[in-house]
Amino acid sequence: MLAPACLALALAAAPAFRIPLGAGELPAELALELRTGAGASSPPLAWRSKVDGSLEGTAHTGEVEAEVRLVPAPGGARTLEVALRWLVPASLERAALVVSWRGKPSALGRDLAFAPLQGPLRAGRGTPVLVAAGGALLVGGPGLVGARAEPERGGVRVALLLDDADERPFSTYDTCLDHLPDGAQAGHWSALEVRHAFRGIARAPGDEDLARATLYPAGTGGPLRPIVVERWPAGARAAVVFTDHADRTDPDALRAVLWGSSDPRAAGGAGAGLLGRGLRVTRTFFVHARQGSLDDPEIRHLADDLAGTGSEVALHSISPERDDRDAVREGLA
Repeated sequence: MLAPACLALALAAAPAFRIPLGAGELPAELALELRTGAGASSPPLAWRSKVDGSLEGTAHTGEVEAEVRLVPAPGGARTLEVALRWLVPASLERAALVVSWRGKPSALGRDLAFAPLQGPLRAGRGTPVLVAAGGALLVGGPGLVGARAEPERGGVRVALLLDDADERPFSTYDTCLDHLPDGAQAGHWSALEVRHAFRGIARAPGDEDLARATLYPAGTGGPLRPIVVERWPAGARAAVVFTDHADRTDPDALRAVLWGSSDPRAAGGAGAGLLGRGLRVTRTFFVHARQGSLDDPEIRHLADDLAGTGSEVALHSISPERDDRDAVREGLA
């Protein structure tokens, strides 16, 4: 049996090692994948054993200090804890802990069906991370924005994503126009709709990215049938989302949509309008505007109706104009 110091050297020297799992061990590989504005990297993890039975791997780049821990958990499981501590300002595009092990893989898809993994599978925020192979089950936890699982060389490769630009497909205009350019023609308006992807998220010195997942012993005695919480109540297979936009808000029109009539005396009648039918809606408002904003007592009353019946009230923006930081701060308050 290796002493702790020898075990640490052995783990540091080998890309694959055996993770204690259940009554046995799981041969696996763990690696970090990072992509920032400075480029892509996969800093090697140097491993050591701890007196509490956990294994700790550390890695360093010029931008970040990384730590991965394999901590004993009930039932012979192992908790995977990942911490990224940023040392300098950085633009983070992707951060992942990659776990690979052997066995015939199955995974949970976007349809929440657990099935054999035939090809690459991407799980986002709306799909639990659940991948099984070779008697081990990997389950996602807090801090993960998603995962990518794919069959690989008689096993499975799972990238647990702490952050990824593909999970936040933001884009921005180069400029904000107050009005259409003089002489603009309908056929040329598409040129004004050019956007550029916003890939990186700023990280400042001292910022941390933390995530957790768990490896469970799954056994090989029969097919694995995990219990998965459905997305929607009562076994519904889909949901419809109603939204309404802040522009051109008019109290009479909004009241008719919500309660079936523009007459305030009819408000609250069962079976009329969205709210009268028990439906919920996401409705945005300007905070300040010449018409139809939350400054208007009638609009504010209807916003209270929305919130009181379980709908979502959101801010479109502070005003229809260009708002400076002070105006935004005041409006959010």
